[in-house]
Amino acid sequence: MDKGINNVLNAIQIAYDSLFDAEKKVADFVLKFPEEVINMGITELSEKSNVSDATTVRFCKKLGFNGYQHFKMTLAKKFVSPENVITPTVDLNNIKGSIESIMSYKMEELKLTSESLDVDMVSKCINKILNSNLIYFYAAGNSIPIAMDAAYKFNLIGIRSNVDIISEMQISSAYSLTEDDVAFGISNSGTSKTVLKAFEIAKDRGATTICLTSGKKSPLANLADYKLFTVTNEELFFKEFSYTRVPALSVIDMLFLLVYKSTVNNAYKDMSIREEVLSDNKY
Repeated sequence: MDKGINNVLNAIQIAYDSLFDAEKKVADFVLKFPEEVINMGITELSEKSNVSDATTVRFCKKLGFNGYQHFKMTLAKKFVSPENVITPTVDLNNIKGSIESIMSYKMEELKLTSESLDVDMVSKCINKILNSNLIYFYAAGNSIPIAMDAAYKFNLIGIRSNVDIISEMQISSAYSLTEDDVAFGISNSGTSKTVLKAFEIAKDRGATTICLTSGKKSPLANLADYKLFTVTNEELFFKEFSYTRVPALSVIDMLFLLVYKSTVNNAYKDMSIREEVLSDNKY
């Protein structure tokens, strides 16, 4: 995008006449509801504009952006000033109050996440995990530590699990999955290209797909056979920041404990053996 154009809305108005009719629908919605758009995923904006995701991407690229996320982040700068990126209740001059505020904020996320989880869906996910030959966790960026934690936990109780942090290896591994395996995708936005590509391959291979995301209308949710949704309250600039992990990590812990309870005898034996082997590495 032209560095001289800092205001995205002005850029849209300047380029408006050169847009196709479908792209103008996206432009019209953004111009009318810019503050809503900064908290929307690409699929939600496309639905609101009555166009396809591909049209929304073309719209963004015609304005000079790399894609939708680049467009949205730039648009948000108009509305979110640096001093307001962190919630106003976080104050270095009031540490006690800040602790209470942050913890309450995260507890509210966990409460909302708990309410958003469908019991029947959770039961089906547990069943698929218990009967899987292998669970392969897919993630990118900030979600990778969650995937690593999940794979470690399930391996502890004898549920074969794997995870790679290199995107090329993730894509390659998807080709080795079978109908007895589970592809478990973790993405807060539900728009990670790596996870989406791996899911497409996994589905072609016949593997079961489970997603963990806050994007209920995201491409990842649309692809997944089974969907687990989290709720995160962060402003846009925190979308990729570390503390969005709390709801997702809690869902992983929930699945781990429920699966452990289902296999408690064998799981306890597996964990005991691992702890004994690892004991030499501890003081």
